[in-house]
Amino acid sequence: MAQPAPPVEQILKGEELRLKPTVHTPALKVNSELPAQQESKPAVALSSTVVSLEHADIAPWNSAILAAIKDMPSGGTYSTKQPAMDCLKASLSVDKETPRLKVNGSVAKPSFCSGATYLVLVETLRRLQASKTLTLSLPACDAIAQIGAPDGVGVWGRWNANGPGTAALFYQLGAGRSFTSFEDARPGDFLKIWWNEHIGSKERGHSVIYLGGGKNDEVGPDKLKFWSSNVPDGYGTKTIPIGDAKRVLFTRLDNPQALENGPRIETKDNFLASMLKRTASEAEMFRQSGIAADSNRTASTPRVVVITPSSVGLSRVAAGNGETVVRAIPVAEKATGSLLRQKMFEPSSYAKCDNVTQIRILRQIQTRLVELGFYKGKPDGAVGPATLAAITAFQSSIKQDPTGQLQEATVIALGVESYSSPE
Repeated sequence: MAQPAPPVEQILKGEELRLKPTVHTPALKVNSELPAQQESKPAVALSSTVVSLEHADIAPWNSAILAAIKDMPSGGTYSTKQPAMDCLKASLSVDKETPRLKVNGSVAKPSFCSGATYLVLVETLRRLQASKTLTLSLPACDAIAQIGAPDGVGVWGRWNANGPGTAALFYQLGAGRSFTSFEDARPGDFLKIWWNEHIGSKERGHSVIYLGGGKNDEVGPDKLKFWSSNVPDGYGTKTIPIGDAKRVLFTRLDNPQALENGPRIETKDNFLASMLKRTASEAEMFRQSGIAADSNRTASTPRVVVITPSSVGLSRVAAGNGETVVRAIPVAEKATGSLLRQKMFEPSSYAKCDNVTQIRILRQIQTRLVELGFYKGKPDGAVGPATLAAITAFQSSIKQDPTGQLQEATVIALGVESYSSPE
């Protein structure tokens, strides 16, 4: 008998986190050598790919990032010399048989800031693989674990680049979104801090993981707390006056599965590679990060689409800067939305229903959750963070196990009477 899939919301220990899948807007830049049949597909406007407009008031994967920090080394001194890069490279490897990422943070000393935050990203992915929440192919694991590429080249070269390196990487892969608002920031967001006003060759920057501050939270509006490899001591947390940060750019991991596309991004990103030799404007940085000019630079604006990269249909469209951008076409949602709904219904006989029926029932459930005050989104039959949070909250309110999955007992308790379980 096949093993049941892990719950949509899973509590683990040791490995071990509360995890929730989420949604994102993909914008995947790929190698120009795409198959001819992909090139021939009609381009579509980004708005036509939208299948859910839920706004996530939570940051579903940030808890995994924060848990990964707890297993990071401490101290070890800060260094930007080659031995630090060699130590980072030695700390990451791939189990070719599983395939799974392997992380040995203890050998990554001395360290530097972008290496420290990347180590946390890879450790987070490793944990998600171990909990069977994330599946990555061997080529994807190899692409993630490959350290030492020049700025702008591959996954690591994008992450390590000056300017909006991490933000550009996540935008190109569809792995997350970026913003500059402290009000939207949550602990566990990746953060680029600039110590001066320059972007690119003249910048003085710091890659960190945000822990708080800049608003009325425990740290306070006048301070900024983060984790990274810091001068001079290396790994650890640090709190600074908020005024020391001349510019900030937050990037949130929304879809870890998008890292599967790591091998497919173009070999070299010309913009990021050029950041070693020239400066860029703020407008250029925002374009490369996927921040729309009219978005007010917040995390609340981006529209979202459920996606699994392995099932994505690709459509080539020209970007304004001459680069080629590939976005998901609507047909991809039929597979990925169905997959997430299937997981949501999986513990019960409702999983036997066809996709159309599951959408109809989920709309009824969302409508009922609106009536009960648990859900404020649109009853559209799409699976998103707000829907999962509403189901979980309802289950907790009636003393059911808060898995976020739609067991028969949950559906019955909601009073969705128009649905009858299949034989």
